[in-house]
Amino acid sequence: MEERFEAIRQKAYRTLDELMGKLDTVYTPVRAEKRVLRTVEAKAQEESVDAMDLKTRHKMQEEALRKQKEEQGE
Repeated sequence: MEERFEAIRQKAYRTLDELMGKLDTVYTPVRAEKRVLRTVEAKAQEESVDAMDLKTRHKMQEEALRKQKEEQGE
């Protein structure tokens, strides 16, 4: 039973990661999109993803984009 639950949980995390990637492609500017997506795809293949990691990564991406916009604006 626990193995089945774990398999469902892992599938849900993969689906959530894919949806977060789609959000990145929809809401990020084109110039920043290429850099962000390369980073996301590389990390997704290297390690397993927890729900907390997704939230943390999303916050880090938003901060990086904000810093990049500030640097371009100056």
